[in-house]
Amino acid sequence: MPKNKLNLNQKLTAFKKGTFLFLEGNPASNLFLIKSGLVELRRKFNTAEIVIGQYGPGEFLGLVPAVEKWVYTETAEVIEDAEIFTLEPSDLKSLVINNATIGFKIVNHLSNQLRELDLKLDKLSRGSS
Repeated sequence: MPKNKLNLNQKLTAFKKGTFLFLEGNPASNLFLIKSGLVELRRKFNTAEIVIGQYGPGEFLGLVPAVEKWVYTETAEVIEDAEIFTLEPSDLKSLVINNATIGFKIVNHLSNQLRELDLKLDKLSRGSS
């Protein structure tokens, strides 16, 4: 296997329902790519915790915080047994170099997140939920 070729099978882990992938406020060290199952993202807002969304196969979690070395801005809980690739930020470069489709998925993922955030902010600014 070439030196820069990433073996994703070594990064795949099975997670049971109820497992937390990461907690809001913890330092971000990994990003996650869902192969199967379902994960819910939640964020604290004042005294409540709101559901940001539910994510399934082909979707990334923790991408920006891990790459930017921030803290996780949400809590991610597995809500349906899942197989998930746990990746280090350095793995991302190898993925994109070896598979342009992954690069497009990342751009699409970030675009969708921005659109969803914009819609939610619009609703909040109008006082509806």
